Amino acid sequence: MPTGTTKTYVDEPGTGGSDENPCLNFPCPNGKKCSLQTGEPKCIPIATECSVNETFAQCGNICEGKCSNVGNIPRPCPPICAPEACACKEGFFRNEAGDCVEKKDCVLKCGENEKVNKCGRHCENSCTQAGKGPVKCKPPCTEPACVCEDGYYRNSLGKCVLERLCSTTCPPNEHGSACGDLCELSCDEQLNKVRKPSPTGYSGDNNNPYKKRRFQS
Repeated sequence: MPTGTTKTYVDEPGTGGSDENPCLNFPCPNGKKCSLQTGEPKCIPIATECSVNETFAQCGNICEGKCSNVGNIPRPCPPICAPEACACKEGFFRNEAGDCVEKKDCVLKCGENEKVNKCGRHCENSCTQAGKGPVKCKPPCTEPACVCEDGYYRNSLGKCVLERLCSTTCPPNEHGSACGDLCELSCDEQLNKVRKPSPTGYSGDNNNPYKKRRFQS
């Protein structure tokens, strides 16, 4: 490797001696090496040795299984390609210790006003059933999941609330958002200045990606 650089070079076989090896003058960033597999010099990832139950993922581990999500309402994975990293293999989930384990070895952690139900959430109370009495349901027992505590109902935002709060609606020009209101426009901002949505999501509807609070009187 040439001195005075952090770039990675690989002495790939040339056709007539090292002087004709294109990789000698083809620097690659850290974590990659030069390859002539396609006939032309190209930077490819250096093989990464992952831990047990892990695999090397070219788009990172953002969407890998996590024990913190087991038993909770599924969350969509952002359609982005992150930097390469080791991720849990399919069917395994990363626990708090950073290890990839089977689902049965994950410890369920439920949210506010929730509890673990060993038979799943198929018969959980929801706000759509509020006022209609207890849910009478005898489904087959599924895998354990987090459900609302007795006396609480799951609302349209996925939260467990008291029955009297099920009918709560937003004021005019507002709407409920499971991602919060971090990215809504406010009167403190300059008129017509649009703020980009945060990586955690956005608050809006199909016609306007931002709430309309600045138009309120």
